[in-house]
Amino acid sequence: MASDVNVSKATCRAYLDYMMSTKLKHHTIRRKIASVRYFIGTSELHAPWKQSKLFAEYTNHKVNQKPSRQSQAATMPLGNIDAINAKLDTDSLIGLRDAVIFNTAIDAIFRASNLLAIDLVHIDFNK
Repeated sequence: MASDVNVSKATCRAYLDYMMSTKLKHHTIRRKIASVRYFIGTSELHAPWKQSKLFAEYTNHKVNQKPSRQSQAATMPLGNIDAINAKLDTDSLIGLRDAVIFNTAIDAIFRASNLLAIDLVHIDFNK
């Protein structure tokens, strides 16, 4: 980035055009643009989005060309859930733990990343 707003604008436009030519999704591009905008703001450089309303509209128009609807994961049939529960060994502590984790995830409609983010400090054992 340069302190000259035209160079900053050209650089940001080139980066946007590059991202648009890739398989990046709509929201990923938005997050990357937000990171660039934050960097420009903290560096006290000329921000093309603030300097030019036309550039801001250009950016929004380009990004909106990418589909924004996120694909939804397919639902798991109830028969599969029953089959998995039937195969879990609930006689051992590890198997019981696995059954609790699996059924909690299914009941709460959690993703694997949600479960992995849970730490022991997040659980209040006094309740």
